Amino acid sequence: MSDIHLGAHPTMPGMEKREMEIFKTAIRKCISLHVDFILISGDFFDEGIPNLDVVKETASVLFNLKNLNIPVYVLYGSHDYTVGTTSVIDILDAGGLITKIPDPSKKDQGKLNLQFVQDEKTNAKITGLRARKQGIEKHFYDQIDISSAESENGFKIFAFHCALDEYKPVHLSQMESTKISSFPKYFNYYAGGHIHNSGYTGKNGKYMNDFPGYDIVTFPGPLFTGHGFNDISETAGGNKRGFFIVNFTKNVEDVTFIEMDCFDGEYVKINCDHKSIESIKDELNEIISHDINGKVLALEISGTLKTGKKSDLQISELRTKLSQKLPLAIYINHNQLKSEEFSAVHTDTRNRSDIEKISFKENLDNFNISVHDLEKFGLTELLDKTSTFQSQLLKILTQEILSNERKDDYRSRIHKASFKSLKITFAEDDVNDT
Repeated sequence: MSDIHLGAHPTMPGMEKREMEIFKTAIRKCISLHVDFILISGDFFDEGIPNLDVVKETASVLFNLKNLNIPVYVLYGSHDYTVGTTSVIDILDAGGLITKIPDPSKKDQGKLNLQFVQDEKTNAKITGLRARKQGIEKHFYDQIDISSAESENGFKIFAFHCALDEYKPVHLSQMESTKISSFPKYFNYYAGGHIHNSGYTGKNGKYMNDFPGYDIVTFPGPLFTGHGFNDISETAGGNKRGFFIVNFTKNVEDVTFIEMDCFDGEYVKINCDHKSIESIKDELNEIISHDINGKVLALEISGTLKTGKKSDLQISELRTKLSQKLPLAIYINHNQLKSEEFSAVHTDTRNRSDIEKISFKENLDNFNISVHDLEKFGLTELLDKTSTFQSQLLKILTQEILSNERKDDYRSRIHKASFKSLKITFAEDDVNDT
């Protein structure tokens, strides 16, 4: 399993409770099937230091597994990773409740020697490469000592938490990824995480692919629903969530997807292009009439209004009315909603250069870049409203957040791209400190 994201819904008590119930249900299923061990390919928790109540309840589940002699092997995911401090994964590992897949050791010439942990009951050897922040781990895959990993004998599992070029869904085309050729070949099973879609390249209905040397590569997707509006809406829209059961002896004999009954959901998308505010209000009133008792409602409002402005929709009042229908949770995304009237006011009074300067300043402010930060990297010229840097950075700063991307990871990616465009070299800690 992968991308469990425990603690991802702190402001939604119903969802937080349901999330933990699904995790416990999955574990009970594993116990009933007499599994030898459990492998989690990253993002066990939604944060490196999650709410302690979530940790406490999780620890109780893990303690029961330990008593049943069912080891849990965990790979660091991008959400488990915490810069400069200890993650809860390290604490659970130190307490003997899980076994963290070890980091590779460094060899001569910067090569990384993968370290294996061997399961006592099955003799399966598990290794992998942990995630860091969004996209930062990519170059580590290029440093793996491939020949050493391939020469390891026995039944081998390679766990990873990153997107692959060959498996990346179209809607995640902008996500950082690596090529499958950066993985060592001839492992019996490749257990993937990070991509929030249950997917594989199928061959004759089996979990096989067309890449020689990489026979079985799987992404279970999130166990529950992941995090963020995109994940919620996809689950509400019917995307399958769950985990894989893998049967093996000397080789993998069977891979079965176990689907989890996450919640009863409804995904509604309203396109506001060329519509009046009155028309959209009518559509929203129609949604209020829906039976959403006990359901998760994911409402997406996007497009460009012909008349009226965003605030006219009175989203807070809408949320209040919907809450009276007793849903499990309500998620409303109107980040991509715009107004023709609003745009026209600004377009008519300013030329393109002025608009770019204003847009640059507004987007720069979104990233909390201080004068100290600018001085640190020798960029005080950015304070000049006539700076030529502005047009260079505008396209970068106005990039939208990717699907399944955390706000912190988004900011880190934009920082990196901005500094790169200015041909500034920096350390990873410098980026994370800004």
